[in-house]
Amino acid sequence: MVLAAKAAARTAHHRLIPAWVLYFGLAGVFFVAILDAAPIPLPIPGSTDILILVLGAHGENPWLLAPAAIVGGLIGALVISVFLLPTLYVWIARPDDVLPVPETEFEN
Repeated sequence: MVLAAKAAARTAHHRLIPAWVLYFGLAGVFFVAILDAAPIPLPIPGSTDILILVLGAHGENPWLLAPAAIVGGLIGALVISVFLLPTLYVWIARPDDVLPVPETEFEN
């Protein structure tokens, strides 16, 4: 009986992907991709890719999972480049800092 309890404790110790992420399916891939593209550290590198593989193996449509991951990654990168980086620059910049002069050859 003790051996069976130890074996059960070993198998239920830690899951690679939480059950709630698998429950959300396509929306879970979308939000994990947003977090994966943002500077929020996720515990597993490539978690979006692993989630797509696991959900595809559980019967989700991979032709819907891949675009959800792509759009989520693009939105995460957009949030970083449009909102977060300028905000950090304003927060970190000193009063005597000067922005570089814009290049004129791209204005045509």
